[in-house]
Amino acid sequence: MSGTHDPYLVTAKRTFNEEKIQSRRKKLEKKKNEPKGFFSQEVHIEDYIYLPESLQKVVIISLFILLPYMVGLITITILNGYKDGFQEYSKMIFNIFMFTWTVGYEILALMLILLIIKSAFTFKKE
Repeated sequence: MSGTHDPYLVTAKRTFNEEKIQSRRKKLEKKKNEPKGFFSQEVHIEDYIYLPESLQKVVIISLFILLPYMVGLITITILNGYKDGFQEYSKMIFNIFMFTWTVGYEILALMLILLIIKSAFTFKKE
């Protein structure tokens, strides 16, 4: 009996499978149309910085090192004055470099956290 072809059974199976497929499609459409929350968004670096793929890692690493150092150097220069701050902390002694980098990193981290909090409060679901 299993070797015989039954067109009614095949049609019933096909109809049942089509109903399953249609219900899955409806669920997917509902998920796509549901607005996403602020913390469920995907963030891609390519949306903010356009660079060739071969240069992305080099530029990001150099920005990670130089940007906090420059912000820390500017902050220390403003707080200590030009002669004391800039001349002392612009020397490339490792301990002074790390202190300056840490100050800049903390300032940039605080600014980034404040920007994220501001974005969370002004976020509107689409």
